Amino acid sequence: MRITPMVVYLASVSAAVNDTMFRTAIEKEINLTHCNRLVIEAISLYGVAVKSLLNSEGTTPIKDKA
Repeated sequence: MRITPMVVYLASVSAAVNDTMFRTAIEKEINLTHCNRLVIEAISLYGVAVKSLLNSEGTTPIKDKA
């Protein structure tokens, strides 16, 4: 998906970005190409899932790998 690079970047600076700001940033980006609210919600959920996987307790946080 086109949003993945932005999700990875935002996940790497997650200490400065709370969940509301994270979803807002993703939704603003998605609104550039999609007007369907269901698509926006689905892609936002995808972003939250990727962020959760990247920053999960069982792995080294992405910010430490960079």
